[in-house]
Amino acid sequence: LPQACPLLVPLVENGRFHPGDVVIETVAAEYLSSLRGAGVDTLVMGCTHYPLLEQVIGSYMGSRVRLVNA
Repeated sequence: LPQACPLLVPLVENGRFHPGDVVIETVAAEYLSSLRGAGVDTLVMGCTHYPLLEQVIGSYMGSRVRLVNA
């Protein structure tokens, strides 16, 4: 299930990647809600910026979802 996330890179580049940042958490939830709803068990993060979001994404997706940096 592909999911485009065009706002994540600009947010990371502007320092908005820390857990507790309401902006990045809201945007991540918007992009990831369909994947969480589909019950995915593995999420491939296909961008060099996304490892900085691992805590935010992992927290939203839950501990049952394995995150893979590609």
